[in-house]
Amino acid sequence: MSANTILSGRDQIQKFLGRSWKTVRAWINMGAPIAKLDGRWESDKEQLLEWRRSQIASSVDNAWRPSRDQARPWNASSDSMGVPPAC
Repeated sequence: MSANTILSGRDQIQKFLGRSWKTVRAWINMGAPIAKLDGRWESDKEQLLEWRRSQIASSVDNAWRPSRDQARPWNASSDSMGVPPAC
């Protein structure tokens, strides 16, 4: 962790993440690597990016995926011959 990756203060953290402080606080409660040290909020850019990537990856892993029939509703009917309807 080098000095230029440290974020010090709410403004720097909020600006880096591009989110409101309300959202940042919610992320802190979810385990974001942000801590209040000597009365000042601090974090590390690389750790934040890694945490964010893991949150995105877990969201993608848990995302709803349609079944084969739900993905192609026009295949449900035998008279449609498996082609999408004309627009």
